[in-house]
Parts: sequence; C-alpha cells; structure tokens
Amino acid sequence: MTGCEVTLTDPAGEVLMSGSNRLALPEILPGQTARAEIPVTVKGNAAVELHSLSLKLTYRVLEEEMTWEETITCPVTQEIRLEQGEITLPPSAIGGELTTLCVPLMNMGKGDICNAMVSLEIPELISRQSVLVGATGQAKLTFTPPKDAHGDYSGTVTFSCEDAYGNAKQWFAPVDITIEAAKPAAEAPDGEEKASAPAWLLPSVCALCAVLAAGLLLQGVLLRSKLHRLEEERL
Repeated sequence: MTGCEVTLTDPAGEVLMSGSNRLALPEILPGQTARAEIPVTVKGNAAVELHSLSLKLTYRVLEEEMTWEETITCPVTQEIRLEQGEITLPPSAIGGELTTLCVPLMNMGKGDICNAMVSLEIPELISRQSVLVGATGQAKLTFTPPKDAHGDYSGTVTFSCEDAYGNAKQWFAPVDITIEAAKPAAEAPDGEEKASAPAWLLPSVCALCAVLAAGLLLQGVLLRSKLHRLEEERL
C-alpha cells in the first residue's frame, strides 16, 4: 500500500483537521500495520451533541487506486461550568428552631447540565441532607438543630452535577454556625405562688347579693304601701 492518505471531515464543519485536510501515511508492506493519529480542532461554538465524521482512506495497490470510507460518531462536549453564588446561612441559630441554607447556582457553560445537587452535612448536628435544583436556580435546604445542641459547629456543602454525556463535576465549600441553647419556658420564682381568690370570698359575695335583693324587695313593698295611702287620702 503506497500513497496512503487519510481525510476526516465533519458535514457540519465544526470538527476540523488541524493544519492540512489530508494526512499522509508511509507505505505499508504486506503483513505490516500502521497507526494514524489525526489531530483535529473543535470550534468554540460547536454544537454539544454527537457528530458524524466521515473517515476516508485512499491508497494504491499494484498501481491501482483504492478507497476505503467509514462514518464514525464523535461526541462533542463542553466544559462543565456550574458556578455557585454566595452561601446564605445565619451565623447562629437556636436549638429546636427551623434554620435555612440558600445558595444560587448558575450554568455559565454552553452545554446542558443535569442532576445538579446540593448537599449539607454538619457532623454532630445534622446528617447529610440533599436537594436537586435546575441548572440555573436556587438551592434551599432547611434543617432543625436538636434542642439540646449548643456551641460552634462546622460542616460542608457539597455541589455535584453532570452533563448529558455523564461527565461529572463535584466541589465543596465549608460552612460554620453557632447553635444557642433553647430558652426554657418561663417559670414563677421559687416561693412565689400564683395569686388565687380566698375560699371565703365567693360565699360572702353570694350572701351580700342576697341581702341586697331582700332590701330592694322590702323597699318596693314599702313604696307600694305609701302610694296606696296617698291615693286613699285624695279620695
């Protein structure tokens, strides 16, 4: 095999051979093999998808021109550029009360990102908690520290994602939080009892009401008698 040349073309024109569009190979004698490495350049705006590339080999055997062609599939990917914003976590929280961590995510690359996940783990405080978010959105994690927790704690926020071809990326960020002990319910000081009405007050009030009612009744009788006498005198 003499005059061997390899050509690789992309119908979309986004994957190009570097330098010349033809790669020459040395002659290949009977029983020998040759390895061809074809350097290519992928355009920066190339579609992130599978590209069908046409591979063509031309050569001469016994002065006869021969051609061999094949189509190969090549995935074109982009760098995963999922960026995080500022992690929002209160510097302190109270044991037993709901606490929230928020962090925005932004897809700064050209390829699609899937399975973007944010996880939070703070040893001795909360076990690993995770939430799935879109490629561009905000992750929100809520947790409740134990009521008996107090002091300073350090943990880790884990970010992970992958592209459509299964290429994964993962990174970590530290977080710190101070847990204050839950405040006990208010209690009356020792030796002080809640004010309560004396036991004799209710019977006394009832007796007083009875006396007043009897007085009003007697006064009514006397007034009616007086009116009758006045009417009789006028007659």
